[in-house]
Amino acid sequence: MPFRILCADSSAIAQRGIDSLCRQHSHCRIDRFVSSRTELRQALAEEHFDVLVADSRLENVDFMADAFDIRCQMKDLRMLLFAEYRSSTLVARAVAYECYDVVFRDSPGSEFIESLQSLEQGRPPERSVLVQFRSSMTRTEWPAIPKFPFLTKRETQIVALLGLGLSNREVSLTLGIGIETTKEHMRNILRKTKQPDRTAVAVWGLKQPSLAACLPILEPAPNWVSSSA
Repeated sequence: MPFRILCADSSAIAQRGIDSLCRQHSHCRIDRFVSSRTELRQALAEEHFDVLVADSRLENVDFMADAFDIRCQMKDLRMLLFAEYRSSTLVARAVAYECYDVVFRDSPGSEFIESLQSLEQGRPPERSVLVQFRSSMTRTEWPAIPKFPFLTKRETQIVALLGLGLSNREVSLTLGIGIETTKEHMRNILRKTKQPDRTAVAVWGLKQPSLAACLPILEPAPNWVSSSA
């Protein structure tokens, strides 16, 4: 695999596990491991990497806090989120920050390897949860919400993204529109739905069956994980 891969994970045990898993496959190799946000920034400044494999939390800090800055500085860096917990909001945010893929730690190791191997094709595997979420989140057709048909398709889409837990900036990045445009849409949504704030709008949207039915669904953990807990 002609890609230089940097792995950022605060757990030494997780690092050894990832290294051991990759060594079982001749075309997968992690070139450097880092354990902190400081080490991550230093490594990216010192060397060129094609891929960043990152835990969803680094030093108990949400990795997405760094993802935006990394994406702004390194447009071509492919970020693969190796997430410790299953969260629809986490996957939706990964879509917003243009991550390459999301793999959960409770998934079979083969899914992690498959994601790395797919780099050669330039697109994540079809089974990728990120691919499924991106398709749902960026769809252009959204159903009218009964009793509120006056919401535009764009406003309905934004309500759905709020229901997934996205911030205004993340909504803006997902839809490819300016932050001020997003805020203007939010003001219109608040006025039309008579909700007090964006959190109330998110909750309200999730209660609309026609809209909730269009949101991507995150599959539960595999049975072998649940049974061993």
